[in-house]
Amino acid sequence: MIAKPKLERCAIGLPFALISALAATSAWPRPWLLIVCVLVSAAAATLCAAIYAIRRWLRGWVHWAAGLCLAPVPVATWVAAGARLELAPLLLAGALVFWVAGFDIIYACDSAQVDRERGIFTVPARWGARKSLVLALLNHVIALWLLALFGWIGPVGWLFLVGVIVISFGLYLLHRTLRPERFPGAASSAALMSLVLSLILLAFTAAAVLVIGGPVLI
Repeated sequence: MIAKPKLERCAIGLPFALISALAATSAWPRPWLLIVCVLVSAAAATLCAAIYAIRRWLRGWVHWAAGLCLAPVPVATWVAAGARLELAPLLLAGALVFWVAGFDIIYACDSAQVDRERGIFTVPARWGARKSLVLALLNHVIALWLLALFGWIGPVGWLFLVGVIVISFGLYLLHRTLRPERFPGAASSAALMSLVLSLILLAFTAAAVLVIGGPVLI
């Protein structure tokens, strides 16, 4: 539920940090860079958790605020790896914003009624589960589009784009199973799905960079 955000939701920034590190270095991150990934992700997770404490004032914007808290993770990792700041990590950061917002809207569907009673008007609390799920899907479509752009211009190559297609199919299956009449409880599986899909994308990134070499596509 949005009222009690779990660390595993916020920890979604770690796979994106590792994706950024792999793309920036074209190699498996050295131990010090792995430590940077963990520390940056942990700091963003702490800030993300703090956002929920003031969700009453952020209202429906809390979902995107949570994403913005995590967005600096891939950018910071990219710079820490010694790569020049360019469009690629910014695309990855933007994808993370909409990725997190989409899943957070789904989470919030579980607690929509409780949030209304407490005067906390998240997107589901204000608009209901049916419209909120459509908005969550839209956010995920935007996230996938930004990931595809990152794969096209970033140093990760065609295999990364295959990974984007695979997680697109996973998101399609998720949204096919989510129905307002199945709440509450059905959205809890989305927390695991968000982590699983990001780890799948990380695996494709590692294969693209370490095995195939990740040539730039343009």
